[in-house]
Amino acid sequence: MLTNIIIATIAVSILLAMGILLINGKAAFLIAGYNTMNKKDKSYYEEKALCRFVGWLMLGIGLSVGLIILFDFLDWAFFTYTLVFVTKIGLIVAIVYANTGNRFRKKIPIEEGERE
Repeated sequence: MLTNIIIATIAVSILLAMGILLINGKAAFLIAGYNTMNKKDKSYYEEKALCRFVGWLMLGIGLSVGLIILFDFLDWAFFTYTLVFVTKIGLIVAIVYANTGNRFRKKIPIEEGERE
């Protein structure tokens, strides 16, 4: 049981650390899909806004996972299942939000020759 708690704590710590890095705009390479784009395709996106959104999402997931583990450890089944449900709904809302409305697209793409 103690081993499970230690492993879960490490996993939650990694999620929280990645979230903080992304919120600060320092780790865009962690965003799947964005890191494989070429420079021209990346120029169509607001990198800081995308990093901030994914960072807050990672922080939310990290905190949710941490609380789920805590509630499970305390045998608070109602809170555990409720938080799992709320987390799933939150992820669905985040996915829909991120993929609709071109929220992270720049209005005018910056060409490579125009960069300073």
